[in-house]
Amino acid sequence: MEIEPKFNTPEMRQIQEHKLKKRIKLLRERAPYYTQLFKSCGVHEDKIRSFEEFRRAVPPFTKKDWRALAEKHGGNLLDAVNDIAVVNAYEDLHLMCTTTGTTGEPQPYPMSQRDLWDIYGEVLARYNWRSGVRDSDRVLIGFGLSMAIAGVPSLVGCWKIGALALPVGAEAGTERILRTAKYFRPTVLTSTPSLATYLIEKALR
Repeated sequence: MEIEPKFNTPEMRQIQEHKLKKRIKLLRERAPYYTQLFKSCGVHEDKIRSFEEFRRAVPPFTKKDWRALAEKHGGNLLDAVNDIAVVNAYEDLHLMCTTTGTTGEPQPYPMSQRDLWDIYGEVLARYNWRSGVRDSDRVLIGFGLSMAIAGVPSLVGCWKIGALALPVGAEAGTERILRTAKYFRPTVLTSTPSLATYLIEKALR
């Protein structure tokens, strides 16, 4: 609550720009990919004064860039993550999620314990709270649990506000999801809109 009144204020801008400089320094010193990129773009935390300057100086990291990085490491995605992460991918990560990879190599979402609990988990907890979920709720997880960013990490969002998570997952199929709903009477469903619509159609059977 203490940070929300600062949204869209000069004070918030100062906080963000301070954190940007810290992030540039961290990436420059610990992530080989960004060490090289920042050097070639002339980017240094002492020179960048705003997000606008950073945006003009550094090209966005695209799917094409990720595919090239994965190819450089012979398809070893942990080695590729090591190139762009500020922690050791083999020692410091606690969870790896990805996109589906339907258009090529899956895009990774590597998470340390702090990432999972204090950052992404906190965001998900706030999503849940703003959606009306409370500690007395039972949340049926209908997103894919197999490496999907919306799957396993969503459990943390439930846990942080004290709700009961029912991690069935889209992979379980319609019948299993509906049987779980019958057995445990969830008060909340989290899933894609198309799955929710499909479950409504199939529930009558």
